[in-house]
Amino acid sequence: MVEVAQRLFGTTDVSVLAVDMPLEVRPQAVLDKMAAMLQSVPCLKGVLILADMGSLCNLGPSLEKRLDVPVRTIDMVSTPLILEAMRKAELAGMDLDGLYDSLASFHGYEARDVTQDEALEKVTDDGRVVVTICSTGKGTALKLKSLIEEILRGAGQPLPVIPVGLVKLEEHLREIAESHRIVAAVGVKKPALRIPFIPLEAIIGGEGENALLELVAGGHDTSHQRQGSRVVQSLCAESLCKFLTYLNPEKVMPLLMEFDERLEAGRREPLPNPLRIRLLVHCGCALERCVVRKPLHYGGSLAELRTEKVEALKAAAEIFSEKLHLTLAADEYYFMAEMI
Repeated sequence: MVEVAQRLFGTTDVSVLAVDMPLEVRPQAVLDKMAAMLQSVPCLKGVLILADMGSLCNLGPSLEKRLDVPVRTIDMVSTPLILEAMRKAELAGMDLDGLYDSLASFHGYEARDVTQDEALEKVTDDGRVVVTICSTGKGTALKLKSLIEEILRGAGQPLPVIPVGLVKLEEHLREIAESHRIVAAVGVKKPALRIPFIPLEAIIGGEGENALLELVAGGHDTSHQRQGSRVVQSLCAESLCKFLTYLNPEKVMPLLMEFDERLEAGRREPLPNPLRIRLLVHCGCALERCVVRKPLHYGGSLAELRTEKVEALKAAAEIFSEKLHLTLAADEYYFMAEMI
């Protein structure tokens, strides 16, 4: 099962070890074997045992004492359960207890055809919510709430989002948990309660967005619903509304996202979200400078810029000449190449 799961999942940073227990072997011998195997891999955050039956289901407490790390056990293991454990173990902020709790209710990947109305009814009426945590529960928390709602809507998962502050955080979370099921908390502080947590910087960085959608989707693939990064779109649009005078940010934003997609297509590694936001905001402002004919002058050394980056930027920016009949000045590409 481990071999099949690894082939289906592809590369992963999660250590997955297979242990066989023949009927004639004593449980103590298997415990010694497991302890020896785990001592050779990093497992400070804990160990999750996925067992089929018998004595393997009871080795957790002994292994926990032997390794001095937390150990949890789930029985009746299956290949889908291993796949789900591997995927959720890589989510931002998912600790052992959160992983255990999320897998305890996992019953496989169901193949169901439902209408959009049925899907929305299931999402909004099952009591699930996402919580955003910031210092006061106002201001930044409300902005984060709006951002998370946009991410969820864009993925077809419109769950309610509740902002809370740090004062009496655990008390407020317990009150919410009495009538709702909190599937994730996003913000500046990890709660003491066993709730999957995604740091604010992970949302801004991009990896938290995918982690949130994994938690909310409950193991169902939502990749076909994602249209770029909602975080990037939202923060870029907000900045451009402040900076642009002549161009309409709502009309420019889709072209900037297509520019971003074209630029990313030829890269081995995607740009981090903070850099993408800087790049796209600069590009949006460059388009306005093109309209008012006031381009920037690049004063750096052209010899230090990599030619292939400049050419990749020019190729991606062809979308602007195709749709807006605007051509950026060469110096604008130099500034963006320097950012990259």
